[in-house]
Amino acid sequence: MATNAIIEHFIKDLEYHQKLLEKFAKSIIAKSPEANEDYNTLRNSIRRHSNQEEVMYSKYEPKDKKLYEILEKAREQYRELIRILDACYQAEYDDNCEGELNKFKKKFIKQIKIKKQVLYPYFDKEMAKKGYTEIIDDIDMYDPIDN
Repeated sequence: MATNAIIEHFIKDLEYHQKLLEKFAKSIIAKSPEANEDYNTLRNSIRRHSNQEEVMYSKYEPKDKKLYEILEKAREQYRELIRILDACYQAEYDDNCEGELNKFKKKFIKQIKIKKQVLYPYFDKEMAKKGYTEIIDDIDMYDPIDN
């Protein structure tokens, strides 16, 4: 796929989130004391990633209607994913938690696929045309990838 350092960073971040999600799912279903820490790590990492992507989106927002709609859906999915994650965490080990996590996982995997196949290639091409170095400092203002 991309050789762009920013896009590579985002892809690694998404892969890292998948690992964090699995760890959180195991800890909360097992009623582990680590569930609180796992929740905070995952939620904060997703928020950081979303903020970093917004920097890129703001610089290279697509003019194409279809791509713009996909981008808007990706933004909404982040908000929805955080709501689902919070609902699961706040459910504090009740019977619905596993169902909430399964909804979260499905939406998260779908979001990753759309980003890898549609959004990231678009932004990779746009940054190659305009030069991506101009946004590195803006993205660096957020914490680096956690893994």
